[in-house]
Amino acid sequence: MKAMLFCAGLGTRMAPITKHLPKPLIEFFDRPILDYMLSFFEDWGISELVVNLHHLPTPIRQYLLDHRPDDMKLQFSEEPDVLGTGGGLKKVEAWLNGETFLVCNSDFLLDPEFDLCRIIQSHRETEADATLLLHKDPLGSYTAIQIDQNGHISALGELFGEMNSNRPRYAFCGLQLFESSVFDYLPSNKPCSLSRAWIGMREAGLTLAGHTFDGYWREIGDPKSYRQAHWEVLNGDSPLSRIVQARGDFIWIADESSDRPFHRWDIEIADNVRIIPPIALGRGCSIAKEATMGPYTVIGCGASIGPGAHVARSIIWRGASIGPNAKLIDGIAYQ
Repeated sequence: MKAMLFCAGLGTRMAPITKHLPKPLIEFFDRPILDYMLSFFEDWGISELVVNLHHLPTPIRQYLLDHRPDDMKLQFSEEPDVLGTGGGLKKVEAWLNGETFLVCNSDFLLDPEFDLCRIIQSHRETEADATLLLHKDPLGSYTAIQIDQNGHISALGELFGEMNSNRPRYAFCGLQLFESSVFDYLPSNKPCSLSRAWIGMREAGLTLAGHTFDGYWREIGDPKSYRQAHWEVLNGDSPLSRIVQARGDFIWIADESSDRPFHRWDIEIADNVRIIPPIALGRGCSIAKEATMGPYTVIGCGASIGPGAHVARSIIWRGASIGPNAKLIDGIAYQ
């Protein structure tokens, strides 16, 4: 199957990090988010991938070329001006046209056990022209989506339909399947959102379906959700916990009784350091005397914490430094 990955956005919600680093390369436990997306695509058997580029395109291009699976064909679509999700997709019509294809955002994490075959099967059973992956959103944190008894999307925010109080509300997960008919509802060489195609397809009587799943999903497009994704791993609430731990880059301290063989990870802990679980410490990091670390803190490989510093509910990237007596609460420290 062919797929498109959206990587052209400015990442404004993650500023100022994204001023010098494109959002797909933001680190999650010392690995770029893009690395997780590539793992998903490899597991799903995506054979051909097209990626749109605009903001800081060179590092994204190079990372993909260096880390893509050997058997994956890779194409790039440069956008001198940002075309949006709809305009970006329309630009690669000639490459994707002719078969069912996958479209993904690049700012979410998904259960590694998610079976793409199930959404493909659902897409075919409903004879849909578009199928959106949906996750329950009882708190209403995202644009509300509802489906009817046939799996068709009956209401989508303010775009169309009316909400039914007797039906659950869902959030769009950033992954969708399309037939080539979508291109008939997107203008050429003009910025637009894919929501324009959703509306046009529905008005034309085409089937816009929703496939729901109950597994792990986390959108990480802003600092709060980005930190929350780390905390879910620390708590063991995310299935990504076992993947991150299996890499062996971090020592995990879940509670006060956890073993602390710091020497095995070349971690330097000075005297009078207070560590409050849960916390993850990367290989080669160092914490100076009288510092307080945690709870809910991730310190990347090779990072350094100055004497007297206090870090809690924060993410420290690999190689980053926190100065003497500095205080970082609910923050992100990057190089």
